[in-house]
Amino acid sequence: MKSKLWIITFCLLLISLVTCGILVNRSISLNKQLEVATANEKAFSAQLDKTKGENYVFQLKIDQLELFNDSIADKLRKVQKENNIKDSKIQEFQYMLADYKKKDTVYLSDTIFKEPDFALDTVIGDQWMNTELNLKYPNQICVSPNVRSEKEVVIYTKRETVDPPKKFFLCRWFQKKHTVIKVIVNEENPYIENQESIFIQNVDN
Repeated sequence: MKSKLWIITFCLLLISLVTCGILVNRSISLNKQLEVATANEKAFSAQLDKTKGENYVFQLKIDQLELFNDSIADKLRKVQKENNIKDSKIQEFQYMLADYKKKDTVYLSDTIFKEPDFALDTVIGDQWMNTELNLKYPNQICVSPNVRSEKEVVIYTKRETVDPPKKFFLCRWFQKKHTVIKVIVNEENPYIENQESIFIQNVDN
């Protein structure tokens, strides 16, 4: 009788421990989902409020990227596909759009435009680089150059040989490999050439 009681007690204890483990794991999972949802909410708010000048990282799965922004997602995915990068290798996507504008006005000492009502406003260039030219009686020349930079950045992992890869593919199979993190920076502006970039990962985290 006592042995049966011990067996029943043990089974109840085991069921309680398993139930507690499931509830703890479920709680951890829900807390993680809540943290991700909160982080994404802050990221969306920061994106809408341009006055703060703050950026937050969106925490999304690859299949959720299309929900973020159709045009931007298409650009990022295009760079990924052009470089044959698998979804499982993607570490991070980045997108940056920046405009450079500067206005200079010159007043010449002599009158160069004879007609009092003379005024000329024109734009020279294209969507990536253009100059607004404003001429006005009697001697005003205003020049406003504009440059647009649009970048898609894809950060991904890749398995590479530690030593330089052998020419014969069978030899490469037996070479020691390690995982490296690579970065693709795709600049849309055809007039901009990236001169130097450096990317550093904090390995303490």
